[in-house]
Amino acid sequence: MHRFAASLIMAALAGCAEMPAPSPAAQVSPAAQQPGSARALAVARLQAIAQGDIEAIQRGYADDAILQWVGGPLDGVYQGRAQLAAPWQRFAAAQGVLHATFGASSESANPRGATVITPVIFVGQGGTIKVRHVVVIRGGQVVDEIWQVDPALTL
Repeated sequence: MHRFAASLIMAALAGCAEMPAPSPAAQVSPAAQQPGSARALAVARLQAIAQGDIEAIQRGYADDAILQWVGGPLDGVYQGRAQLAAPWQRFAAAQGVLHATFGASSESANPRGATVITPVIFVGQGGTIKVRHVVVIRGGQVVDEIWQVDPALTL
């Protein structure tokens, strides 16, 4: 599992320099707006995170989902619904409502599931948080999530 997560992070970081700067109108692409698409689920998830909507964040997880939070004060591995609520509650309490700017996301999918990688910059009461967000979605639910704090991220 750790090698898989590391491979996803490396692939995401390798493509960082090639991402064009998004315009405000391009924050959510037409492909991401198709209900049920993995990209739409990932974007909705990031919007729920920005709003501090813990219920919506939790609803997206499979029962045994894993969150790898890499960097920052919440750094760690969280697994299962009971553990997954705690970091998001702490994050929302510390940050308040955030403004999110999304970079170009990439989606890889096959009949068994999908992986979506999205660079995002959040701005709120706690400052600016630059994140490379990776989710693996199976059966419409997040089974793996990586929240990679990336101070050098540019969109």
